[in-house]
Amino acid sequence: MNNIFHIAGWEYFQKVKRISFILYLLLFPLFGFGLIYFPQLLSKNEVSQTPLPVGFIDYSGEHINNLKHEFDSNVDDNFQPEFILINFGSKNLSGINDIVEMLDNQDLAALIQIFESNIPSNNIVVSYNSLLNSEELIQLEFMINKAVNKSLLSKSNLSDSLLSAINPNIISRKIKTTSLVNNGLNMIQFTIGLIFVLFLSSITIFSGGLFIRSLSEEKTNRLAEILLTSVKAGELLMGKILGLFLFALTQLIVWGAIGFFIMNEFGMKNDFSLEFFYQTLFLVTGIFLNVTIFISAGSFVKSEQNSQQINGYLTILILLPLIFIAHIINEPGSLFTSFLTFFPLTSASTIILKISSGTFTITSVVLYLGLQVLYFIVTVLITSKYFKRSLLIN
Repeated sequence: MNNIFHIAGWEYFQKVKRISFILYLLLFPLFGFGLIYFPQLLSKNEVSQTPLPVGFIDYSGEHINNLKHEFDSNVDDNFQPEFILINFGSKNLSGINDIVEMLDNQDLAALIQIFESNIPSNNIVVSYNSLLNSEELIQLEFMINKAVNKSLLSKSNLSDSLLSAINPNIISRKIKTTSLVNNGLNMIQFTIGLIFVLFLSSITIFSGGLFIRSLSEEKTNRLAEILLTSVKAGELLMGKILGLFLFALTQLIVWGAIGFFIMNEFGMKNDFSLEFFYQTLFLVTGIFLNVTIFISAGSFVKSEQNSQQINGYLTILILLPLIFIAHIINEPGSLFTSFLTFFPLTSASTIILKISSGTFTITSVVLYLGLQVLYFIVTVLITSKYFKRSLLIN
């Protein structure tokens, strides 16, 4: 057991001290987040020049004037309104499908519904789509809260001087918000899933490719033969798997910290939901499985040219979920998506994307997790049978 840890430590520190790794570790997440968020910043600047249309249905008939006043008072730096309130009176909507249809047909960014209720905190619903970002949603909730409080205060028997002295924002009301982005696709959860898949793919490709090249060097300079005179082949194999996993995990931890900071700066809050936990679980297990597969494939490497070829083939397979991401999200039950789900190198990435789209159950998560463990055990068992012989072949 001590030999395994010694080999893992040697593998880890040999790679983590490289200048190329340190530069890659710091620059790649900035590049990746830039690809995701820069287009959003451009679109945000373009959209912010045009007021966002917001529909309003007031079944109580008490809040339209105050809410319209809040909308008219909310202007940007150029004194242009940020939102336009469109009053639909007390139009009857039978369900979520009617709301989605109304948002699409009227080109609305959101729809506010205020119902008649004896409990004011339960009668406000805001449904919104991708035209509305998180900051604008918060601003919308603030204006609704202020307008409703003004309406309720005006019905009291307080004097005008006392009413003017009361801050209408002193009472914060519970407003139910419903995201209707792509008919239920949570864009925050999807973006997190996409980032996780990018992390998984890039970590596997970089770490695995680096290992395959180093294994080729060990064969060429006979270092592998020297190691096998001191330790068993099984210990060497497990030590390399553990070392490479720790190397990949270092990237994940650093990138996760950078990503968490950037997400907070952009106002992209995550509530660490059950979906987030599942995605993180498959990200870690996916890294562990993929680096094991790279070690298994790298055992056959005989030359530098051969290592580049194997690394190229594995890279293409790992990138398949990213290439067909639209198909996975839109058709999670298709035959091709099922193939990517059960194929070892694409399994974790595909599962993460399926979780992002909301197409998962507790049973399926347990099944997929068991599948990852099974793939790992089978890969180790197969590799251990020829690992020593493959290292001695030059």
